[in-house]
Amino acid sequence: MQAALQTAVGQLTTKGLSASSLVLNVSAEADWERVVATVLEAHRRIDILVQAAGVTGKTGIKTHEVDPANWDFVFAVNARGIFLGARAVLPTMVAARFGRIVNIASVAGKEGNAGMSAYSASKAAVIGLTKCIGKEYAEAGGACQLLLLPPSLVPPPLWGFTEATRVSPLPDASLQTSRATRCPPPSCGRPVRAS
Repeated sequence: MQAALQTAVGQLTTKGLSASSLVLNVSAEADWERVVATVLEAHRRIDILVQAAGVTGKTGIKTHEVDPANWDFVFAVNARGIFLGARAVLPTMVAARFGRIVNIASVAGKEGNAGMSAYSASKAAVIGLTKCIGKEYAEAGGACQLLLLPPSLVPPPLWGFTEATRVSPLPDASLQTSRATRCPPPSCGRPVRAS
């Protein structure tokens, strides 16, 4: 991960942009406090937070087969991480009367995917939390805005996306059929790096 971060920082600085990287465990409150303090010390403000960390956990199993430890891990990253990130940056955004938080969700959080109960439930939590925070801070004159992005059929790297197959990286044949019915492969999105 460090090598990938350094490569990204290098690409941005080569283009004349100021960039640095920080690593944290999104499910650890102390890590969020450390990272936010470091960013505020260097830049005095935080204008935008994009929360894209996520894990699927074990998939292709029925709910009664889910190990509670796996459930807790998925929720720690996908739901607790989103909550802690927003909680950490909102005070400085409110004080500045400006801020944008972008939370990456999933269509699984809206539809519920068979064989992915922990993931689906955690992404439903992200959707609900994002709506809640958006309503709470809209009352502050809209200074802080939230955006919810469900990537749907833009397969993230953790799916093992290949150009040859746009739906097949899904963990279960029934999910492949379900997704393909809603979005035929020619119209699926592609993950790209924006730098």
